[in-house]
Order: sequence, then C-alpha cells, then structure tokens
Amino acid sequence: MAPIKFLVALSSLAIFSCSLGPTPANALSIDNHIVNRHIAHDSLVKKEKLARRCKQRSPSPTTSSSPQPASPSPSPSPSPSPTTTSNPPTSSMTNSGTKLGVAWAGPPDSLHLLAGKARVLYNWTPTPPSNAEELGFIVASMLWGPQYVDEFAAYTATHTPQYVLGPNEPNEAGQCNMTPESAIELWKNYIWPLKAKGAQLILPATSSNPNGFEWVKSFVAECPECAGDVIALHWYDVRFEDFQAYVQKWHDQFQKDVWITEYACQNFNGGAQPSDDDIWNFHVQAANWVKTVPWIQVACPFGFMTDINIQPANQLLSSDGTSLSPLGQELVNIFNS
Repeated sequence: MAPIKFLVALSSLAIFSCSLGPTPANALSIDNHIVNRHIAHDSLVKKEKLARRCKQRSPSPTTSSSPQPASPSPSPSPSPSPTTTSNPPTSSMTNSGTKLGVAWAGPPDSLHLLAGKARVLYNWTPTPPSNAEELGFIVASMLWGPQYVDEFAAYTATHTPQYVLGPNEPNEAGQCNMTPESAIELWKNYIWPLKAKGAQLILPATSSNPNGFEWVKSFVAECPECAGDVIALHWYDVRFEDFQAYVQKWHDQFQKDVWITEYACQNFNGGAQPSDDDIWNFHVQAANWVKTVPWIQVACPFGFMTDINIQPANQLLSSDGTSLSPLGQELVNIFNS
C-alpha cells in the first residue's frame, strides 16, 4: 500500500502545483523576454466563464545563452458562445473615445460595469456576450483557430463585425499552433472575404516569444495581400520600459496602427514575481503612455474576469463580479480622463 499512497500524494502535489501557475523566473531583454510566457488552456469562455486546465508547453527558441523554462498562457481556447440576433454596429464608434479595450472572460451580468467606459470588446470567440451590443460595446469577433471555422462561418454569414481578429497565438503549441502558411489559407478562406463587407481585419496576435515577431513577418511576406488593417500583439513581463520598446518595435516594423489585445505585469522568465505595488505602478504607467500614442488604437489589459490565472494583483474585476477591482477602477479612470 505504501507505493500507492506515495503515488496519490505525488499526484495531489502535481495538481496543486498546476493550480498555482508558473514557477517564477528572470526577465529577459526586449528581444528575448517572455520566451515561454503563457498559461495554456484547453477551454475557456463557456457561458463567458473562465475554465482552467494547466498544460505545459515545450520551451521555445530564444537567442539567450541559457535555456528558458516552459511557461503557460493566459490566452484561452474558446468554447462556443450563444449568437446574438442583431447585427453589430459597423459605422462609427458608438462608445466613448477611450482606448480601453476589454478582453472579456467575466460573467455577462458584470458587463454593465464597463458600459460607456471601454471601447472594443472581444472574448476569444466569433460571438459576443449576448448583452455586449445593447450595452454599447463594439464587438471584435475572433477566429481563434481552425477548429472554430464552422462557428465563425455561421456567425459571419448573418453578422458583419466591425473588427475581426485573426488566429490566437499561432506561434504557440499550447494555443492555436499554426504555421504562417496554414494561417494564410485560413485567412483567405474565412477572414479576407469580410473585408469587402466593411470589416477591418486585425492580424493574428502572437505571444511575445521572439518567434512571434518572426511568425508575423513571414505571414505578411508570404501573403502581402493578406496584410490586415491593424497589428495585434500580446505582452507579459514586468518592466514598463520593455513594454514601451516592444510595442514600438512592432509599429516600426509593420508601419500599422496597433492593438494590444493582452498585456499584464507577470514574470514568466525566471526570478521573483512583481510585488502588488510593482503591478499597480506598471499598469498606471502603461495606461498613461498608451493614451498619448496616436498609433495605438486599443489596449486590453488582461484581467477582466472573476478568477485570474496570473498574479492576482492584475485582476480587474472583483472575485464575485459585482464591481471593478481597485486596479480596474483606476484604469477606467485613467483611460477616460
């Protein structure tokens, strides 16, 4: 019986460790930071709720002289969401002029907390929360990956979103995991035709693993006609100066406006995690900077959910979903001031 008890105890420890998230590590330079920064999920946004499952990925290539640990991804895999019956607005912005965007994984009843205070909303699926449009949000539909083409095609057959987001973190094995060539085929078949209907197309958002930058360069080089209207990117690390430099690098390379569709203060590269004060200060600096940059259209801080899977101080909703967290309220105030 002793070996059996040992295995049960070991399994319990593994499950507990998985629930705690990544092992802390040292931040890298701007071209190497967040080599494997994400917490992968098998499913999320089922009835607009976050469903978590810890799933490790293999280390990704880096130019660093030492190997980096595997890290997980906050980006979710979508589950089908109920479709709405009305067409989303496709003319002018119906919300405030704020650049605050919402990467939403909270309960639908909590969306009213951001009505009139945020501009664009997406939830990693083709279909928005059922009350998003009536609350004034401009919905961005996402074709997360090839396994969701049927849902995407069904939704866009009767709706023309104002914005369409491409595959989610195609450079990551734990996310949609596509080559530029396979993503181009998906883009041409399902996303590009919406351009003629008036949709603006947002290029696939890769993780901030250095191979993500190269992935998008290959995508654009191999299919110049696929070039979207806007570049999207994700960023997770701890230094505000690195965040600035990373976003600037993408704008300089592609000469397009930028959507930052996920970002937070989280160390996935080794060493200590940021303190609560560090996280607060990072978000305040980032929001104030984003407001001043004309080519950043939308910024979506990661944390509009009731149970966050990175450092808890990044959370933007209260745990019961009835209010914004103190940081969430602070960001709303900054973006709308």
